[in-house]
Amino acid sequence: IPRAVGVGAGTKDFERHPNVLRLILGEELGRNAKQGSGGTAETREKTGDLILGESSNETTKVSEPLDSALDVKLKIINKISVETESEKTEQKPQLWDMHSLTHMQANIDDATPELLAHAINLLIKNGAIDAWVHPIVMKKGRPAHCLHCICRCETGNANAEYVDATQNAPTDDASAEYRLLNIMFRHTTTLGIRIQRNILRAALKRRFVEVQLPYRDNIREGKVDVKISSLNNGEVVSVKAEFDQCKVVSEESSIPLKIVSSAAERLAWDHHITP
Repeated sequence: IPRAVGVGAGTKDFERHPNVLRLILGEELGRNAKQGSGGTAETREKTGDLILGESSNETTKVSEPLDSALDVKLKIINKISVETESEKTEQKPQLWDMHSLTHMQANIDDATPELLAHAINLLIKNGAIDAWVHPIVMKKGRPAHCLHCICRCETGNANAEYVDATQNAPTDDASAEYRLLNIMFRHTTTLGIRIQRNILRAALKRRFVEVQLPYRDNIREGKVDVKISSLNNGEVVSVKAEFDQCKVVSEESSIPLKIVSSAAERLAWDHHITP
């Protein structure tokens, strides 16, 4: 017969089951049947009952079976706590930066490719981190495009209701979000723009170095910038020469573009990256 029930939740998250523990303390049904519903004080003590005195001020005596069950529960809780603290201690540092961004997108079915290309260029020049289009099919089977734009988030309204997000949205001319919305409305044919704030982006650390190529008979005199991307622990994972600069050197010095870019990246590896 159940006498007491205890439920507790741990701090560790498991993938396949909840971290919840339930203990039920009770006594055997057979013993109660033999002794009757009342039973003697000695019987109740052996089966795990609490022995209460005549007055409420008297000390409560807990039988050995109950003490044993509580000890087991305490050991389990302590073990979970130790494992949780150990995991916190062994947690690895973050290898990349986390940025909060705003994503704006609009479906457009009546704009020319020239108009969309012009809008993308304007968005990039006015503070957008990136802008792009992808083909979609809208109502009545019409081929169309979805214009996307992302910028740094300036409000903290992720997953908020539409009214709250609108009231707290930046409305000054200096806001990147305001400028980009203005461009999308004024330079495209869209009637509405969807806005998602506080979108997380994991990003590598980036830095630029300048390398000197042997091809000096061009307006850049053989100088090209190379972007180096790395994890927060310093490990370099990407090296990329700036395409537009390599293109100038290639065209004016009559050197294949792939040779110019690979030479610039090799110089960056050799002179600006520590093994």
